[in-house]
Amino acid sequence: MDHNSGFSPLDESRIRNWLNARSREGFLLLDEECSLVFSNDVLREWIGERIQGERVDLAKLCVDESARDLMASWDRLRRSDANFYLRMKLKKRKDEELWVDCRGEVLPFDLKGERLFGLEFRNVTELKLANDKIGELEDRIIYAQKQETLGLLASGIAHDLNNNLTPITLYASLAEKKLKTGDMFAKHFRAIRDAANECSALTRQLLGFSRRQMFEPAPISSELLIKRMEKMLLRLVRDDVTLEFNYPKRSYGVMVDENQIHQVVLNLLANAQHAMPASGRIAIEVGVKRFSEGESMLPKRREAGDYASISLVDAETEMSEGIQDHVIEPCFTTEEEGGTGLGLMVCSDIVERHGGFMVFSSNAGEDARFTAYLPKFDVELAKDVNSENGDELIKGAGQIVLVVDDSAPVRGAACLFLSENGYESLEAGNAEEALVLLSDAGHSIDLILTDVVMPDLSGPELVEAARKLKPDLPAVCMSGYGREGLDKRVEGFPFVPKPLNSNNLLKIVHEVLNRSEY
Repeated sequence: MDHNSGFSPLDESRIRNWLNARSREGFLLLDEECSLVFSNDVLREWIGERIQGERVDLAKLCVDESARDLMASWDRLRRSDANFYLRMKLKKRKDEELWVDCRGEVLPFDLKGERLFGLEFRNVTELKLANDKIGELEDRIIYAQKQETLGLLASGIAHDLNNNLTPITLYASLAEKKLKTGDMFAKHFRAIRDAANECSALTRQLLGFSRRQMFEPAPISSELLIKRMEKMLLRLVRDDVTLEFNYPKRSYGVMVDENQIHQVVLNLLANAQHAMPASGRIAIEVGVKRFSEGESMLPKRREAGDYASISLVDAETEMSEGIQDHVIEPCFTTEEEGGTGLGLMVCSDIVERHGGFMVFSSNAGEDARFTAYLPKFDVELAKDVNSENGDELIKGAGQIVLVVDDSAPVRGAACLFLSENGYESLEAGNAEEALVLLSDAGHSIDLILTDVVMPDLSGPELVEAARKLKPDLPAVCMSGYGREGLDKRVEGFPFVPKPLNSNNLLKIVHEVLNRSEY
């Protein structure tokens, strides 16, 4: 023993043997009054002067949150001989910390008739860190599984909504065209179409969340990108909120999917209004910024260079650092009721897919600012590509189109719309019915317009079977899912998304019928 312990030579020998078996752990030998009987070199190396003197203050050995648990366990051990096992955080020298497993027990020998207690401390810091890492990975796996389930649910809802919106948009378009300009009912049908288009924007948001939204980037100037939204955004803000637009003298072109970036702006505006308890001001600012190599704001995965910026500035709201740290995490929301926490995550995901990144900032006393940075694109090309086209429908010349869809309202609306715009139309509810019509010598079908996902054969599989009957038969695929969510099934096929847009549908059908490569 390392000091005058009061043990007999026989007891000392027994204690030494007992301690040698625990030579790699820190160890304390205490009496009932918590007075120090013995401590080994390992423990003294860890915690030093805090075990000097006759009485040991166990609470001072621990980091605050562990002290209460250790003292309660020590009291039970003295009162009822109840051995304990406790994982705790030990205070080391120089304010360092050490995770240990502490085992407390009544020893099998005594000191002059008094009970002795042993506290054994085993260093498990590396094990604790490894377990924490495993826990983090497990949490990520669970989160990924939840995201996948939510994505499947979202894409399924979006698909069904797009199917239901198709007859609404097509019938409303037909009715509007039948009525004279200025007719009150024509305005009503236009309002129906506008409402359906707004609902379609919601389905694009669902598909964006599920990563099944069709991604169709095209060049456009960042200024025009926002100016096209001004009227819609002004209608969406509350009466007590002022919405301002600020444009630079010079804007950059960007290569973006316009619908998806519009979705980003809509989400940011909705979040800003939810965070604003009373009246206030929101500004949407378009700008430009050049990032240098190694600049702190530029993510490592992005190249230095010129970026177009689109910022939403909330002049009435500040974000604490805690909120900023979690602002794009899925399901994180500051709303007490009704918040899903998906909006900002979707925004960040969309911007990342465009090769850009998002920055959130809100310093004390300053506005909350959400900025999307998008890579610069040739602005002249952007202006040319985005010139406005007329609304004249491209009509057919009597060609026969076979519409195949397992939804009767969809194929009925599509057939009537095509028939009213210069085509003859036939309809089939599945691949089997379509192949029967194709094999009928009385039908000289010029094009198949087919849904992609059907109960028997998929749309591409139907086209493959149809071309065995009629080689080089032109075909167009349509779906309530985006092209991106259909993987390789629609590669090489012209594609039109649902809900079917009147101009877009006629344009694609016309192009396919007049291009030999299809």
